Amino acid sequence: MSKALRWVAVFALVTAAGFGTAAAQASPSEDTGSGVSRQQVQQPEKVEKGRTALAPGTAHGGRVLYCGIKGLRNLWLPIGGLRPGHGVAISVAEAGGGDTEFIGNAVMNVQNTAVQTDGVLFQVDVQWDSGLCIWAKYVAVL
Repeated sequence: MSKALRWVAVFALVTAAGFGTAAAQASPSEDTGSGVSRQQVQQPEKVEKGRTALAPGTAHGGRVLYCGIKGLRNLWLPIGGLRPGHGVAISVAEAGGGDTEFIGNAVMNVQNTAVQTDGVLFQVDVQWDSGLCIWAKYVAVL
């Protein structure tokens, strides 16, 4: 399967969930520095059974939980084996009890993504009166 066809399939899979979605494809020649200090970046609360060191040309998906998210926030999504030049699609959904996902009344958008070594730095904008827990779902093509 060609790289372009894999990308179309990944993008269709993620956007079919109906959540705010953004995709990132970084050029290997671009600088991987984010310009965002680590103090401004929130780390995940829970990473579900992540895999690392996948073979080139393979895809991997998963989800990560973040809590206390309100307004525009910079988040770090750890994906072992990821490098600049790999593709990633990210979507977000509100987290309910028992590890469920749902679409509530909060407006949530993925604003920007930057593929970096072993993860993705991304911005999410959550419009709600208080901090929410959200799941970030991803598909990475290595």
